[in-house]
Parts: sequence; structure tokens; C-alpha cells
Amino acid sequence: MRGNLHVRFDIFRNREISSGAVAIREQLADLDLRIIMDYSLIEWKELGKEGSPDNENEWEDRKVGRRKNFLVRRIELAKHFIRTNIEPEWMVLCLLPVLPPELRPIIQIDGGKLMSSDINELYRRVIYRNNTLIDLLTTSRSTPGELVICQEKLVQAVVDTLLDNGIRGQPMRDGHNKVYKSFSDIIEGKEGRFRETLLGKRVDYSGRFVIILGPSLSLHRCGLPSQIAIELFQTFIIHGLIRKHFASNIGIAKSKIRQKEPIVWEILQEVMQGHPVLLNRAPTLHRLGIQAFQPILVEGRAICLHPLVCKGFNADFDGDQMAVHVPLSLEAQAEARLLMFSHTNLLSPAIADPISKRITFDSPLWLRWRLDLRILSSREVPIEVHYESLGTYHEIYGHYLVWNREVLMAERTNLMFHNKVIGGTAIKRLISRLIDHFRMAYTSHILDQVKTLGFRQATATSISLGIDDLLTISSKGWLVRDAEHQNLILEKQHHYGNVHAIEKLRQSIEIWYATSEYFRQEMNPNFRMTDPFNPVHIMSFSGARGNASQVHQLVGMRGLMSDPQGQMIDLPIQSNLREGLSLTEYIISCYGARKGVVDTVVRTSDARYLTRRLVEVVQHIVIRRTDCGTIRGISVNTQNEIMPERSWTQTLIGRVLADDIYRGSRCIAIRNQDIGIGLFNRLKTFQTQPISIRTPFTCRNTSWICRLCYGQSPTQGHLVELGEAVGIIAGPSTGESGTQLTLRTFHTGGVFTRGTAEQVRAPYNGKIKFNEDLVHPTRTRHGHPAFLCYIDLYVSIENGIRSANPYLATPGTTVHGHYGEILSEGDILVTFIYQKSRSGDITQGLPKVEQVLEVRSIDSISINLEKRVDTWNERITRILGIPWGFFISAELTIAQSQDGMSNVFLPDELIGLLRNERVGRSLEESICYRVLLLGITKTSLNIQSFISETSFQETARVLSKAALRVTQMEAVTTLFRQDHMQLTIPQYFAY
Repeated sequence: MRGNLHVRFDIFRNREISSGAVAIREQLADLDLRIIMDYSLIEWKELGKEGSPDNENEWEDRKVGRRKNFLVRRIELAKHFIRTNIEPEWMVLCLLPVLPPELRPIIQIDGGKLMSSDINELYRRVIYRNNTLIDLLTTSRSTPGELVICQEKLVQAVVDTLLDNGIRGQPMRDGHNKVYKSFSDIIEGKEGRFRETLLGKRVDYSGRFVIILGPSLSLHRCGLPSQIAIELFQTFIIHGLIRKHFASNIGIAKSKIRQKEPIVWEILQEVMQGHPVLLNRAPTLHRLGIQAFQPILVEGRAICLHPLVCKGFNADFDGDQMAVHVPLSLEAQAEARLLMFSHTNLLSPAIADPISKRITFDSPLWLRWRLDLRILSSREVPIEVHYESLGTYHEIYGHYLVWNREVLMAERTNLMFHNKVIGGTAIKRLISRLIDHFRMAYTSHILDQVKTLGFRQATATSISLGIDDLLTISSKGWLVRDAEHQNLILEKQHHYGNVHAIEKLRQSIEIWYATSEYFRQEMNPNFRMTDPFNPVHIMSFSGARGNASQVHQLVGMRGLMSDPQGQMIDLPIQSNLREGLSLTEYIISCYGARKGVVDTVVRTSDARYLTRRLVEVVQHIVIRRTDCGTIRGISVNTQNEIMPERSWTQTLIGRVLADDIYRGSRCIAIRNQDIGIGLFNRLKTFQTQPISIRTPFTCRNTSWICRLCYGQSPTQGHLVELGEAVGIIAGPSTGESGTQLTLRTFHTGGVFTRGTAEQVRAPYNGKIKFNEDLVHPTRTRHGHPAFLCYIDLYVSIENGIRSANPYLATPGTTVHGHYGEILSEGDILVTFIYQKSRSGDITQGLPKVEQVLEVRSIDSISINLEKRVDTWNERITRILGIPWGFFISAELTIAQSQDGMSNVFLPDELIGLLRNERVGRSLEESICYRVLLLGITKTSLNIQSFISETSFQETARVLSKAALRVTQMEAVTTLFRQDHMQLTIPQYFAY
């Protein structure tokens, strides 16, 4: 025993034993990082050779794998220390920084009490415990060592609490059981230092007031109450009074303002003449949530808002409030006039459609009324139409224009004339054409005139809605009884075992769905025959208010409903809302209503958080060049009969061609030419080969994008300008539209919906031809025999004289008719089902898309994801494909090294694709890597800006990682200094 003690004593002879931060600091100071890297590299290579063959010892393999991962992390950490010239012992703090007093205030409140920041209390504890430790080390020589070690642990604990409260487990709390806010707590989150001082902060020269309708306003104006205007522009009024010698000092000027002397109103009018104001309505989901207006004085205490800008703000007049801000500097005023004025923001940044909503409410109502009055007796009766927006008054006979009793030809190139009922959709097309021909400023003038005309005539017609206007279909009774009889027969067949339960459920759904659809189709003829001037009919079918589905539930039948899980309830609601629901029907209808209310509360925050993540990912993308020089492109087939015209119209218009397009030997379009309406119509008519277009994920750079890869701006209708922050615009625009995806049931009320079907009809009489071995028999939902495709095949129709191009029928397509059957012109040939889904909430992405990436290229994955977006556009909501290119590219910018332990990258190290390509070119050798498809959250946590990462999530981890990246902080400091040294106009003023 004594021998063993002697040996152990010899081991520790002449050695110093200590603990705490001092000991760790001394050990870190003695480290040689390069030697550690060499030893770790040698050990990693030896472990790679020692792997047990054929997985004989699984436990040993796991042990070796954990050791190799540890060595990789050690090498990575040492490499960062060497690269940034940081000594390891600097990780141990000897001096604790102290925040400035402005960042940890002490405020005296009523009663003489003091309110202090939590940081002050944590600093106080650090000072107290550190002074106690100093006393123990200096004044008391006989202090036991255990007591000193205990006090050092207390100092270490309170310093950890100051830096990151809760890092040791249970967070420190005050006397009221409230957790103290540490450094990391005051930085991260919505109320953190970064986000609180940049987003949603309170500013001067602003106010918040209720909004009311201003029908007499111009599109670029807003009504500002006089009392509000005096408060907002008080500084400018004081300056004007002193400058014009009506007041000698500020006190006298304020006295004149309080007394509301006439000169004050004159100066206020003069100040407001050329000074725009900003109106903002929370929540600001996209760029149209804050717009600039020219203010005018109005009576009252509420802001008057133009009705056509309500859709951009998502505002109505049931008590909504809006904030008003006064831009002070000349730069801010110039930005408001050039970029934010309401009459220059007529198009939605998400879908490039006209954003003027109120124009579709009252103007179609009046137009429908006037046109119905004129065309009831005969189509030859002249239709009077006011063209006050153009300053004329015409009478129109067919295709001719009568002006001063002279008949003029209506040239298509010079006059746009629609001799038909104009509904909401037609007005949207008309606004789009006006913007294309006359640009924004003149279009806003026309919209003002149409708005005034519609309001005046809608008031004169005085259309109102009463319960007697809800006319039910007279044949409803026997149709419902017939459906019940069919279900009774089906029930008997199931009882005797002739029909399976699943088949019974499917046929029952088909019966009630067909009955409900018949009611839907009979609504419009029923209104026209019984009461053509019915207010319900005029409002719904003109596009002013409501739609066919809502009218169907009012006067037809509610039909099949969905439960909260999206499953169909086989007991339909036979009654409509006019007749009233029974108790059972009411309970069934409550499923969708309750789910809509719950989703509104629960998922609104999720949708807004999605918007924030989207912005974090693409906020750095700016238009910096005209052309990146890429030769890549995405092929789009314009002759694809499966894709509807609206879908590939939305895909092509606004994009830029990646290759020349030839018709025979003649070039009809050149590379880098943007696709407009004219070129699109030519391509649609003559082009049979796929078209190659440029998209955001074909751009050569991922940190910015060029004008040609982006294409036309959705809000301006021409090629996007240099310097525009398209990433910031794309994030909120997509997030605002994505809110509809997560709140699907709220909009549908739980009504069961089927897949979207597109039918192709026979162009002429002929025989149908297809491969019968690739189909199997089925029946349509009406019970007619048909064939269902389970693999791609071509279907054609021939009549011996001519043969049309065959149609590609994809799996799931229904072919109507047997092989060789003669079809008449207009008969249904094939029916494509785009999406078979129940009415449910879309909250998750594609399943196992990472596995698809392992066997397919990045381009094919990008095309696949964009096609899924097109499916959403057809089924649920509309989102342009351009912003999605940003998100797809951002998720595919990270690669994982597969080179093993090389001199460049570590095993499984996450690197950027561009950095990998640059390193490979510099070394003149290829580097093995694997592209990762990260989610939005992980992508936002791997962006290069550590300030953006810190304000998002995992503040402590991000700050510790950023401490080894000095180059980023140096770059931020350099930009900050340059910004203060050079007072230049920002980039966006270039256009």
C-alpha cells in the first residue's frame, strides 16, 4: 500500500494542482493549435482504417464514429482560431465589459420609487461577489482554500447568469419569481435589441386614427383631419410663422397655433401642398401595407381613405385604425413620391393583378344593371355607355361608333370596346390592358372616373337585398327525392351483399355531388327566367358581391361537408340557408365553422412566422447587374394540352428567353428578349417546340440576381430596375398569399370540394384512337362507361381527311369512349384531373423531397417544386413563380463536403456552393460534395449575416459561432464608416 502511495506521489511531485478559470486559462495558453490539428488528423485517419469489417461489432463502430466526429469538431475549432488570429486563452474573461448607462436605465416613477433594468441587478451581484472574493484573497490570510474555491464558483455562476441566464439549468429569478433578463435575452426575440430598434418602434411625427370612406378623393390623396394635421406639421408651421415674421419666437408661434388664427391655416395648406404622408395599417404583411398619399384637410376626427386602395391595406370601414407618418428628410420624401405613392402601386407584388378592389364592387353592379336594361328586348337596341373617363359620350351599335350622328369604325388598335356585360374579372383585365397601354399615372385617372361613375349610378339604382329575393329552384323537391331513392336502392344492395361498403360510400358521394352540381348549374337560368333584375343575381354574377358557391348555399343546397380532419361526411345537408337547417344539419355544418374560427386564432401566428422566415432567407437578394451571362434555362412546352392556358400564361409572361426561337429558318424571338403579350400570342400559335426561359434559380450568383434572370417587375410591368430589393419584396408577398393556404377551411366553411378537372373536346367528327392495353374500364361520376389511364398514352381522333395532334393522357386521366367509337364535334374526349384532394389546410411541404434530390439534379428538383406551386395556383391561391425561385435557390445553396479529411474542407462540413466552386477553380481540382435541401428555418440559421442570425433564434449559439468570424464584423464596421463618411443618395434613387 505504501509503495503504491509512493508511486502516485512521485507522479504529482513538482506539479501545481489548481482549479477554476485560472487553471483553464493557463492550460489554454500552453496549447499549440497546429500540433493539435496534426495529431487529430493522424488519429482520424487511423480510426478510418480500424473500422470493423461487415459490421461485426456495431457497438465498436458507433464508438469509433463518435470519436471521429469529436476529432472533426476539434480540428474545425482549431482551424477557426488560427484563421482569425484568436488566442484560445481569450475565451476566459479577465475583464468584464460594462454596458453604457443608456442601455441599462434607472427610471424614477411616481412616489419616488425606482425602476431599474435587470442588467443593473446582475451587475450588482457580480460586483458584490467579486469584492467578497477579493477580500478573501487579500485581507484574510488564513482563509481556507475550500472557501475560496466556493466563492470562485459563485462568481462564475453570476457571470454566467449575466451573459446567458438559464445556461446552467434553472434560471435565476427575482423576489417576484420573475426570470432576470441577461445579455442574450435582451438581444434575441421580438423584443430584442436588434428587432425592437429596427421593427415596430415608436417614432415622432406620427399618429393613429380611425379610417372612414372618402368617395370624392383622388387615388393619390387622403383626407387628414385639421386637428391632426396641425399636430403632425406643428414644427413646419412654427418655422413658417417665424420665417414670415408673424411670430418672433417659438412660444408666440405655439400661442398662435393654439388660438387657431387664420394665418396658421394658410401656412398649413402651404406646408401640406408638396409634403406626402405615409399611411400604414397593421399587420404590414406586404409592401402595399404602407403607402404614400398627398394629404388634404377634411372636417372631423378620422382619416378619409380612397376606396380603391383598401385591398392593398386589407382595410374596411368597421372601425379599423391606421397610422400616419410624416417623412421629414428630402430623401424620405423623394422615396415616398417615387416608390410608395398609391397611384404607382396599382398591381399586386405577389400575382401582378390589379389591386383596386372596390372597383369590382360597385362599378360592375351598375354596369350589369344598365346593360341588362338595354339588352332585354333585343340585342340590336343601342347600349348607352358613359365614357366620362375619356371625356366623351357615345352610343354604340355593334361594332360601330356613333359620334355626332356619324358612324365611325371602331379600330381594334385605337379603341378598346367590350360589347358585353362587364363583371369583376372583365374589369380586372381592362385595368391590366390600360396599364399596359397608358402606364400607371393615366390609368389611375381613369380608375377615379370609373369609381365616381359606379358610385353615382349604384346609388341611383338603390339595389338592396331582402329575404324574398332568395328564389329557390322549383325542381329541388323531386331532385332531392330522386337522390334519396337512389341512396335507398344502394343501401339495399349493400344490405344484400351486392355492393361493398367502400363502393357504397363512393357511389353515395357521387349521387349527392351530382345533385348539388345540378343545382349550381340551374341557378343562373332560374334567376334569368323568374326575375332577371333580382338583386342576388345582379350582385353575385356581376362580381360585385358574393360568388356562385355562396348563392348555391343560399338558394340551392349546402351539400356535402367535411369534418375537421378533412374527411367527407356522407350525410349531406339537403336544406339551404333560405329554408333553414334542421338540428342535425346544423350540427354537421358546425364542423367547418368551428374549425375556421380555431384556425383563424391558432394559425395566423404561424402564417406570420412563415413570412418572417421567408424574409430572413432572401433579404440579401438585390438586382445588381443586367446580365449574369448564364447559358442555363428551364424548358416550358407551350403545346402541353394538360396545363391550362392560365397556368403557362402566368409562367411565361414577364420572363426572359434563354435561347433564340426559330420558325423554320426565320428567327421570331432572340435570346434575352422579354416575353410580352404580343410575343406570347405568337409563341402560343406557332411554336411547337419547348421554350427555354431564364429563372432566378438559373442565375449564376446566389447572393444577388441579374435583371434578365428576374424578368419583369410584377408591380411595374417592365424589366426590373437595378438596385431593387426583390428579395425583401418577394418574402412578404409570398407570405401574405401563403396565409390563405394555412387558413383554407375558414374561407370554404368546410364545404367538400373535388379535384379540378379540365376537359378536352373533339375538334371535329371522327374516330377515337388509343392503346387499349394501357387503360382499364371505369365509369364517370354520371355513370357513363369510360377508361382510366394508369400510364402515359396518346389519344387522337381521326376522320380519314385530317388528324389532330395526339393528346398526352397522364395517369389518372379519363378517356371517354371505346377504341374506334365515333365522336361528334364538341364531345368530351379526355378529362384531366389536376389535383384530387379534400378541402384541408396545406401546412407542410413535399414528403421526402431530400430523397428525390439524391437521384435527381438541382434543376429537376427546382422545376418539380415550381410545378407544385403551379398546382397550388390552380387549386387554392395564386402565387407567381418568380419569388419561389428565390426560396428554392436559397434552400439549395448549402453543400456538404464528401472529400474526407482534405486540406480544404473537413468531413461533412457545410459550405456554400459558390465557395466550393471558387476553391475548386483555385486548386484546379474537383471537390466532392453533396447538395443539401434545407428547410426555410435551417436556411435562415445558415445565412452569412450574424446580426440577422442573432435576431432570429439560438442567440447564444450564433454569437459564440460569430466570435470566430472576425471578418464579418470588420466588414460591418467598414460599411458603417463608409456610410458616415460619404453622404450619398441610396441606390434605389437610380431609378
